[in-house]
Amino acid sequence: MAENFLKKAKGIHYGYGKENYKEGVPLLPAFHPDVFTESLANFKMFPDDIYFTGYMRTGTYIGLEVLQLILNDVDTETLRNTPIYDRIYHILVSRDYFIPGKLKGFEHGESPLPWLSEQKSPRLLKTHGLYEFAPKDAKTGKCKVIVATRNPKSTYLSWFKLMQTLTPVFPDGITWEDYFAAVISGENKHLVLGTWFDFYLDWWKHRDDMSIYFLNYEALFKDGRNGRKVIKELTEFLGKTLTEEKITEILKYIDFDQCKQNPSFSKALKNMPTTSEKTSHMRKGKIDDWKNYFTVAQSEQFDQLYKEKMDGSGFPEPVYE
Repeated sequence: MAENFLKKAKGIHYGYGKENYKEGVPLLPAFHPDVFTESLANFKMFPDDIYFTGYMRTGTYIGLEVLQLILNDVDTETLRNTPIYDRIYHILVSRDYFIPGKLKGFEHGESPLPWLSEQKSPRLLKTHGLYEFAPKDAKTGKCKVIVATRNPKSTYLSWFKLMQTLTPVFPDGITWEDYFAAVISGENKHLVLGTWFDFYLDWWKHRDDMSIYFLNYEALFKDGRNGRKVIKELTEFLGKTLTEEKITEILKYIDFDQCKQNPSFSKALKNMPTTSEKTSHMRKGKIDDWKNYFTVAQSEQFDQLYKEKMDGSGFPEPVYE
């Protein structure tokens, strides 16, 4: 059944690497091909820049909100009144994607890199980029790197739910059974952006080469005390200071229901031509909703796959509830 996954997709293209992804990694139509080449590898980063990445559906957008609040002394009004793509720089996607009606179907638009290179530091550069395709400057500690993480069961479920709404890409739909078969196969060619395991193993094994912080979704949202600890760690990593009152304000701001009511945040995907009216980067925000979809057998299969891929790596154990 794994073969059915990408056979149903339209507009998928491939980025080619030299190391792990010799056969090419499948990419969504929105992802510009230029950012899976030497063009991004040689992109110049500055000490005040932040390179923010994470496998898709790992809470990258909410992580960016936290990051911006820390950087702007918790100026929540600016965030509420400014669309998210006017506040961050998206590496993977052409800026043409955020202009209503500019692109049609599977057009890529102009490369985002020339425009990005002209912007002054500090730049908050958002991507879902694999380690292999990251700028050399980010890999060698010339800027700060933040990697968003989330337990893989929730990540894959959220990915599946998003793809169900990408009707231009999956016009015939996709079933959980086909998708799970693709996930459990462990073959990169069946999964857009490769696998969760390869994504995080690559960043993790190179962590000592750079200035990097792994921002975990479950740690941020499991409870208030954990969330407060994460925000303090991230604040220290960024060289900032915040009062306890400011941290409390951040925790209130990132409440899922509050964010969903904030159009500057919740409507981040609305202008993309490959999305539909049902497409949203916000679904439930729960840390254990995967239990409503994985059967017991599937969960056990996935646990075995996780053990095979991650044992001995030292990567932090996922929090599933």
